[in-house]
Amino acid sequence: ALQAGIRHIDTALLYRCQGNIAHVLRQWFMEGRLSREEVFITSKVYHPPAPCFGIESTTIDPNALSVDEITAKVHVHFEKSLIELG
Repeated sequence: ALQAGIRHIDTALLYRCQGNIAHVLRQWFMEGRLSREEVFITSKVYHPPAPCFGIESTTIDPNALSVDEITAKVHVHFEKSLIELG
């Protein structure tokens, strides 16, 4: 996506992609191919936590993405019935 010029990265714990994204961002930052200011990063805060989906926390750790901050946080509310179905 970065090679194609896309600069909006949408993440979430549920997507299980943060490790891969962090690796690529770190590499591009170190190589000078991209600066943090050029990337718009969004992620989700789940409430309540949904352990059945592997979501134990309602916080987002920017360090997991090798950045100092998340540009925008989106709050996602799980319905109790959805959590029970997990």
